[in-house]
Amino acid sequence: MRIILDNNLPWRMAPVLRSSLPDIEVAHVSEMGTSNWDDNMIRKRWAEEFVVWISRDEDFWMDAPSRWAIVWVNCHNPRLAFLKTSVASLIAGRVPSLRPGSRLLISEDIALTL
Repeated sequence: MRIILDNNLPWRMAPVLRSSLPDIEVAHVSEMGTSNWDDNMIRKRWAEEFVVWISRDEDFWMDAPSRWAIVWVNCHNPRLAFLKTSVASLIAGRVPSLRPGSRLLISEDIALTL
């Protein structure tokens, strides 16, 4: 399992998740040199791997490779502190139970696994 944070989330979330999930590889696309890739390039690059893709982009929720678990952070203009504390904590608590095809929706009020 690998966790990848989309470019629409701050890179500062990656170290927070790494410290919470020390046995899981966590990277932000900017750390991987892929921050300027379009969505299709990203889908193709990791299509065959079990990736937990974390994004604020609804496109991935609707159209992701079958081997991926998707975490959609559906929060309107969230503050960095909220992302690094509340959202990262919710993600870290649920990631170990995610499987290929899983969906985790996080908003200001709820966290729902589908």
